[in-house]
Amino acid sequence: MLRLIKITGFCGAVALLSMTSRATLVFQSGSTSSANLSVDATADVSISGTTVTVTLTDNLADPVSVGSVLNGIQLDVSGAQGANNLSADSASTVSIDKHKVATTGTATGSTIASNYRLRGSSAITLSALFTGPNYLIIGPGPYSNSKGSIAGNGPHNPFIDGSVTFSFDLSGASSFSESDVTGLTFLFGTTPGCDTSPGVVTYAPVPETSTVVAAMLLLLPLGLGSANILRKHKIC
Repeated sequence: MLRLIKITGFCGAVALLSMTSRATLVFQSGSTSSANLSVDATADVSISGTTVTVTLTDNLADPVSVGSVLNGIQLDVSGAQGANNLSADSASTVSIDKHKVATTGTATGSTIASNYRLRGSSAITLSALFTGPNYLIIGPGPYSNSKGSIAGNGPHNPFIDGSVTFSFDLSGASSFSESDVTGLTFLFGTTPGCDTSPGVVTYAPVPETSTVVAAMLLLLPLGLGSANILRKHKIC
């Protein structure tokens, strides 16, 4: 019985190690798109088995043109042969009228997912432009500088306000990992393929050795404490 408790404590530490060692790739767009428009976006990408989770965020405050607004990404995954089963989390929305007044709202995950599509195989494009030019991801206001492609533009409103998280499945292998991601390109505006910005991996965080050791040391007294209790109340 005593030996079993020691093993359980050790397994708990190993489980914590395996849980915290999962990496998330963080991509940062360039400062300008191929159309020389100001852009600022990030993409957080993680993979578990065949499921990709990606959070897209537009950080550019008070954009002038819809050409600076994020419509999706192209994700390059080695060994992938396609993608399907797209879903999205619910997100805040914003509609900007011709007077540049913003009205906030919400959209369900199913609504957002229905306005985006996946295309491609090893180079997988996730974009709103496959269905229409609305629900693009726009940065924070106050939108005082926004021109007619944003303010009062019916086909382009509403926008997703700031950030949204998507998930989809990869085909081609039984499992993938973040190391299979070979590149990411940000897509901006409402003209497919025209306003792009390459993504750069800014960091891929994993737990520091000191953090893992500290976690294991924190769990160790739990196992030893239980062992000591049993030793005091040992039944022969």
